[in-house]
Amino acid sequence: MKKKLWIGALVALMSSSILVGAAIADDYAVGPPNSGYKPDNGDHTYCWNSTFADSQNAKDASQYAMNNLDGQTTMFDTFISSGCTSVTDARFIKTTEPGDGYHQCLGFNSAGECETAHVAINFGNMTSWADWKQTACHEVGHSVGLTHGNYDCMDTDETKQQYSDHHVYHVNNDR
Repeated sequence: MKKKLWIGALVALMSSSILVGAAIADDYAVGPPNSGYKPDNGDHTYCWNSTFADSQNAKDASQYAMNNLDGQTTMFDTFISSGCTSVTDARFIKTTEPGDGYHQCLGFNSAGECETAHVAINFGNMTSWADWKQTACHEVGHSVGLTHGNYDCMDTDETKQQYSDHHVYHVNNDR
C-alpha cells in the first residue's frame, strides 16, 4: 500500500511540475495576433512621428520603455533624432484605434526579421501614467518578438511595467 501511495504522490508531483512549466511557456517571434516578430539586430532604433513628438508625456513613456529594454536585456537602443527611416525598428505613433495600442511590422529583411514597425499607443484610452508606461513596455516587447503573458508588462495590468525573467531570456537568447 505504501508503494502505491508513494508512486501516486510522485505522479502528482510530476504532473504539477509539467503544468507549471507549461503555464509560463510561450511562443517567441511567431508574429500576430499575440506575438511580434524577431528583431533584425540588437540595436533597436526608434523615432517619434510628429504627433507623438508633440506630447512630452508620450515621449517620456516611449523613453521609459526603451530604457527598460536596455536595462533588462542585452539589446540597446538608438534614438533617431533626424526622423523615422525605412529601417527604424520602432516608429512610435499615436493612434485612435480601439484598445491601448498595437505593434505592426511594416517591413522585413531577407531573413524574415522585422526591420521597421509601428509602435502605436492610444493615450486617450488610458487613465494614468502607470498605464502609459505599461502600454509602451508592452508594445516595445512585441517589437522584439515577445508574446502576451500574464506575469509582466506583456499583460494588460498597469502595475506590471517590467519584463519577466522568462521574456528577458527570449530576448537575450532566442533572437
